[in-house]
Amino acid sequence: MFYEAQVGQPKGYEDYAYRGKFKTGADGRYWFLSRKPVDYPVPTDGPVGLILNGTGRHSWRPAHLHYLIYKDGYQTIQTEMFNSDSQYLDSDAVFGVKESLVIPYVKVDDAARAKEYGFEGPFYEGLFDFVMKDDASVKDAEAVYSERASMSSS
Repeated sequence: MFYEAQVGQPKGYEDYAYRGKFKTGADGRYWFLSRKPVDYPVPTDGPVGLILNGTGRHSWRPAHLHYLIYKDGYQTIQTEMFNSDSQYLDSDAVFGVKESLVIPYVKVDDAARAKEYGFEGPFYEGLFDFVMKDDASVKDAEAVYSERASMSSS
């Protein structure tokens, strides 16, 4: 598994491969459909591998999703949310896990709810409420993000 910064954009994508971009409702609520993240190893063929091997640590990251949340007039939130059932929460290769960033994914076996979301069968649901802090100095947060996150050449 790789991030697009490691392997570049796949053919057929202009930009933002492996990412989603969503807007909340007027009430600030959001939801999205995704695959449940899985644990994965970081590359060990360079300096990181030497450090991990030298310290006797494994190379595994706990399953997680990245979030970047922005809105004009508020401080940007950039974080990861980790699956509570990951076996690597207490030994993350990059020490990124905090208890407040762990989400329980609950298996839902309700055909009516699945149908409401547009699919069949059981699914996992992870819930988390982000709280943003006021910051009047934040202007045009979307443009700032788009410039920073773009994989295109300038």
